[in-house]
Amino acid sequence: MRLQSLKLIIRLVAAVVTAATSIAFASFLPSSLTQATSADWVKTMDNTGLSTTGIAVPQASNDSFDAWQGSYIFFGKDSGKPIKFRVVAPRTEDYGGSTMFLNSDDVLFDYEFDCDGVNEWKDCGKYIYSDLYMYLNFKMLYDSFDPVERDSIFTSTTKGGEDLDEDKIFVPSADEVVSSSAAARNGDVYWLRTPDASCSDLVKVVDSEGKVTVAPAKSKLGVAPALNIDLDSVLFASVISGNPGKTGATYKLTLLDKDIELSSSNEGWTTVLNSKVTVPFAISGENAFSVNQMSVLILSDKYQPANANGNNILYYAPFDSSDLANGEGTFTLPSDLDISGWGTDYHVYILAENINGVKETDYSSNPVEVVMFENN
Repeated sequence: MRLQSLKLIIRLVAAVVTAATSIAFASFLPSSLTQATSADWVKTMDNTGLSTTGIAVPQASNDSFDAWQGSYIFFGKDSGKPIKFRVVAPRTEDYGGSTMFLNSDDVLFDYEFDCDGVNEWKDCGKYIYSDLYMYLNFKMLYDSFDPVERDSIFTSTTKGGEDLDEDKIFVPSADEVVSSSAAARNGDVYWLRTPDASCSDLVKVVDSEGKVTVAPAKSKLGVAPALNIDLDSVLFASVISGNPGKTGATYKLTLLDKDIELSSSNEGWTTVLNSKVTVPFAISGENAFSVNQMSVLILSDKYQPANANGNNILYYAPFDSSDLANGEGTFTLPSDLDISGWGTDYHVYILAENINGVKETDYSSNPVEVVMFENN
């Protein structure tokens, strides 16, 4: 009962904070749309894949001193600095849905597991009554992640709800760090969410040598947060450093933003003239103002959220029209795609995107399939 009360309080306060801090924007078409670029990185079809299918599974290690061999993702910010997460599992079903399991590459801050450090704070086998649980699922959740990122963080539940029970952010369990060979954190001591078997005020931690041991719950020790991202919310994973599909590569995500609404306008016609395609579109929604790139995405199969197996990106690029503000964009159909195969051999989509800094999350409307109305 106490658990449900705590979670109800968190959700009610969170709803009030969200309502108080959000700004209502009228739906409109942005007055100007220019390709968002970085001096050292631009999103292209060569560095971008659907969902998380191209992200490598970590390599196992037998020694806690070995450097972690896996991929990384920048997601959210801690005190204004992008958070670098280890991709412990690009795709897993262990937390109540299809998710990507992330664990911070660094210890981000120090915090008490529980200020009192007495048996009152927990029911043995759960960390949900602790002060650390409250801090992560309220303050950090709202300080470190923007609304679309928060929505994409899955409410993780372990089998039977005996450990995690619809928790957004948590610290790893002893089993998770051991099974993923992810113990070492640059010599820092950091909390796990696993209580000591004695059911005392001791909680398991990873020590400075990467070994799992215990510490009093009232100690102020490091926190390396973990979370799951709902794969239904991930459109792209783009490599910003390293080689795609290889360990050591670092990625950023493009998340689907339900408040960017896109349609292929019924007031105009999609036309093709000498392989030049003209597509009418309309943007609306509360986050329409954030759109800074209209993109074309051509896939080998129909787009399905969270399921990119066997679906290849054949083309991805911004519209090449300079007059996007009028609701019409153009692109050139690749020469290796025959117009007769449109809608059967391949599928054409348009996206309204908000592309941000190289270590920041991008956002997009849902892909809208373009139907060929007229062929000149």
